[in-house]
Amino acid sequence: MTAEQLTLLTPSDLRALRIVCKACRGSITMQLDETIPRLDECPLCHANWRQPPAHRALTATEALAAALKAWLSADREASPGYSVQFEITPPHP
Repeated sequence: MTAEQLTLLTPSDLRALRIVCKACRGSITMQLDETIPRLDECPLCHANWRQPPAHRALTATEALAAALKAWLSADREASPGYSVQFEITPPHP
């Protein structure tokens, strides 16, 4: 017999979005119920975080933040008629 640990995240488990700069390792944390600002550079070391877009398209991070906010809002309103959970790899001892 094999035992498996399953770890699931639901909307209520999510509190904030943290972005870590690859240049200085500094981080910025933004609450998901607030407006997520467009960040073109690290607020600490000013390293460039994006290529200059030809047409101000959303970055993957901005799209993810918007999707998470919509997911949290739908979960609070109990719609749609299903729930979404993320399955994550459990921490290794």
